[in-house]
Amino acid sequence: MSWYWKEITDTETASDATKAAVGISYFVAAVTGLVATLSVVYHKPILGLDAWSFLDAILFVVIAWRIGKMSRIWSVIGILLYVVEALFSLATKAGGIGVLTIVFIVAYINAIRGTFAYHRYARQSEQTAAG
Repeated sequence: MSWYWKEITDTETASDATKAAVGISYFVAAVTGLVATLSVVYHKPILGLDAWSFLDAILFVVIAWRIGKMSRIWSVIGILLYVVEALFSLATKAGGIGVLTIVFIVAYINAIRGTFAYHRYARQSEQTAAG
């Protein structure tokens, strides 16, 4: 259909719909880890992140890994964590929600759609093979 709203018709397209969120989660983890490392090296928070942000980076690595394994619950956790952090950032900084934030949220929505559809199509495939 399009890059932002994937058409899901089988397990393969369902899996494909999750790939952007997997990549975004690894990207968020890498950037967060880098900024957290810099904050530790310079002994001061950078962009509002400190050493505790390593925990956030690890969470996003787990989210990426589990979405890649078609975990429905982790796809939901991924969007919840990302939205909470975006809202926290919006509330504590003078900026607004940018285009990138919206693109990332759409990717997480596609991951939710993809993981749930994947299991639905896999179950249908098993029933067809058994029956």
